[in-house]
Amino acid sequence: MPEITVEVNNLVFFEVDRALRSRDVGQAEAIAIDYLRAHKNVDAEWFFLLGMIYYKNLLFKEAAIIFNRAHVSVPNSLKFALQLARSYQMLGHYGKSEAILLPLLASDADNDQVLMLLAVCADVAGKREDALAFIDRSIIVNDANVEAKYLKVSLLSNAGHPDSAISLLDHIVNRHGDSDRVAALRSFALERQGKYQEAFATVERLMPNTDLHAVALAYGRAAMHCDTSTRRSSFNGIKEWLTKNELFLLSSQDRSSLIFILGDLADKLGNFEEAYSFYIKANSSACVERYDRSAVSMFVGRCMRYEPNNICGINNNRENIFIVGMPRAGSSLIEKMLVKSGEIFGHGEPGYVGRVVRQISNGDVVNYLGFLDDLNKNSVLSLATRLKAAYRLVGGNLKHADKMLFNYQFVPLIVKLFPDARIIHVVRDYRDVALSCFAHNFSGNHPYKFTISDIIFQFRAHIEIMNRWKLLFPENIITIEYERLVYYPTSVMPEISKFIGIIPNYDFTRFHELNTACITSSYAQVKQPLYRTAIGRWHLYQDIIDFE
Repeated sequence: MPEITVEVNNLVFFEVDRALRSRDVGQAEAIAIDYLRAHKNVDAEWFFLLGMIYYKNLLFKEAAIIFNRAHVSVPNSLKFALQLARSYQMLGHYGKSEAILLPLLASDADNDQVLMLLAVCADVAGKREDALAFIDRSIIVNDANVEAKYLKVSLLSNAGHPDSAISLLDHIVNRHGDSDRVAALRSFALERQGKYQEAFATVERLMPNTDLHAVALAYGRAAMHCDTSTRRSSFNGIKEWLTKNELFLLSSQDRSSLIFILGDLADKLGNFEEAYSFYIKANSSACVERYDRSAVSMFVGRCMRYEPNNICGINNNRENIFIVGMPRAGSSLIEKMLVKSGEIFGHGEPGYVGRVVRQISNGDVVNYLGFLDDLNKNSVLSLATRLKAAYRLVGGNLKHADKMLFNYQFVPLIVKLFPDARIIHVVRDYRDVALSCFAHNFSGNHPYKFTISDIIFQFRAHIEIMNRWKLLFPENIITIEYERLVYYPTSVMPEISKFIGIIPNYDFTRFHELNTACITSSYAQVKQPLYRTAIGRWHLYQDIIDFE
């Protein structure tokens, strides 16, 4: 193999750069690979260049492999590490991205790019407070970084603070100018406020000429809440936009988000077979992690064998309320109804319990039950006191409702820390849960949701686990059926109120009038009065989907 000279190196770099500027990614790749094959002692910069070629060609798996090679060769290179972290995020591997980024943060706490990427990881993991803290630090470090401000707008909207998001957008326009990106973010915030027509009009003027995915997504999301004519127009417009602009989409997540919207619009228009075909395609594109049924079954087995000891924390006047179950089962509805009492602070999905689990198990979460008996009385009291303080720091002296649904896995820990904790287990017809989860584009880690059969498997596993906890902790748990709540709220809500220790002398049916944040995927539903149309929706798909 010939040796590399500076002259040859620069010449080939020039040829690759010229091909990339001409948008001829294939030619750039061919030049770079031929060069790598023909020479030895290739500089790590070359692997970085080849990685960028794959990245720009949306081949993120190949890009990650190449960037990792460059990163291993020069582990202290910030450029290599950042691009590897970005590639992992494009693949949906946010845990791997975070593992790359945290050491960078330790060595350079003021790098705005590292802080931005960590904000994305935290948001996907449901740690919205951490996400906002990271992005605030990023903006403080570099106020000229408009991308960080765009990200903060998105985080504020998702965290249920659309007013603050719109205020920040006004600042961005004054400081950096208007753009299609601003219009898309404004539409998302307006949608969160329930101003659907205004949200739709904000981006309608930009379709179909924009090549920005966020505009098309905002266009479809707003149309979901408009009239049939608008939905049909949006459905056709997004299909045309996808055909024209698919090459501009940066990731499979971007592509799948629009296909989910097409499924939702087809469903609203009554085209259920077409909707289901879109949902299949969207889930196939979005799936980044295989669902491991055997690991779930092993965890269920550990739960079946668990026996609690007598070491407990502090009775807390039934101050701590945990709403658990499967997604799309009515938990947001119950939370809002309880908050309407004025005696309860709704924390949404804060992740406090999960942090305690990671702490006591040294990160071995699936085996956390084995660590519970190792906790002595002082450790239990200390954990309970700190967890109580975390809730009170945000919610004051009210009762606290935590609806991190998958806390159902951690009921023994919850009861150990708070022996009088109140746990509301929300259940719904498993077929409605399966359909709703399959049709929904979740953020965060939901590996079970990409097939109907896996969702049903997860549902049944969670029922088996909760049945075990009800046997062990019968006084701490109440089961509420979504269907019964919706049909008979005046009998169910007093039952819940008595269980958690409040007087039901409030009009819980007016929960939709609350001006409180909802950060979950049910933010639109809880702005509406109580309705029954979601009950039995699976019947619309019973000839299309096998629910057994």
